[in-house]
Amino acid sequence: MRCTFILLGSVAALAVYSTAAVAQVDPNLQVRIENLTPPKDRKPDLPKTEVVTKTRVQTYTTTETVAVPPAERRRRLQKVLAEKQLMLPADAEAIQRAHETYGIKDHETRKVRKKKVITEHVVTTKPRETTVTASVSTQSVFDNNASKTPIHVGDTVFGTTGLLTVNIPVGLADSFILQSGVSDQRYARLFAKNIDILVNNATYNQVLNLAGPGRTSGTTTSDVMSYSVASSTVYGSGFSPYQVELFTPSVAWARNNQDLAGTICGPKGQEAFCVAGTFVAEGEFT
Repeated sequence: MRCTFILLGSVAALAVYSTAAVAQVDPNLQVRIENLTPPKDRKPDLPKTEVVTKTRVQTYTTTETVAVPPAERRRRLQKVLAEKQLMLPADAEAIQRAHETYGIKDHETRKVRKKKVITEHVVTTKPRETTVTASVSTQSVFDNNASKTPIHVGDTVFGTTGLLTVNIPVGLADSFILQSGVSDQRYARLFAKNIDILVNNATYNQVLNLAGPGRTSGTTTSDVMSYSVASSTVYGSGFSPYQVELFTPSVAWARNNQDLAGTICGPKGQEAFCVAGTFVAEGEFT
């Protein structure tokens, strides 16, 4: 189970410079856009690891007890007898006694060189790479005040967002994230509020701190500062007519994966983070 807690503070203002724009732009447009688009991912993009299998051949020296072939024992006995100017016995029993007399054994210990293949599993850090991902999200909710006016008018709101995200690694853990996409918002009854939006966003995620690093971003508590600029071009249904351009710079601090379960998810220092929270404080101006 994962619990997420978001503390969000924002300052927003919409500047409209013409009387025509005032007539057609919904003053609650920013709230509707924030409800439509998915929240930003403020987790750090940490380097990933992989297990690489390596093999090598190692030469070593060892001792072994091996049998001495009969021909080799006979050759050694002949050499000893020749040095002593003696004749080789004729019968097998006499030869055996000669072997025992002169210490010619049927087994001996010798040093031998061998080779063996050693297999090692080495954990290596994969280099961070630029990634490009495409995502589509859709939602259907009932809003008891879809008109966002003092007189509540309930309606079902359908929203779909498609995004193309480019994540560019910077340094050891920072990231520069570019997003571009399209969103649409449709109402079951309040057709006049239907809108289409072109969304563009640039974010720099700066990792301030990593506490208790784990194997993945999901098991590491992190403090991340996000600096973003976002642009939302709003149109009526079918991308006509053009309504307004919203430009929003923002800054946010996020603490990701704050362990809330003590040692319930494992021993101290090896927690599985099965219960954790994310805390976000954000300031923005539109």
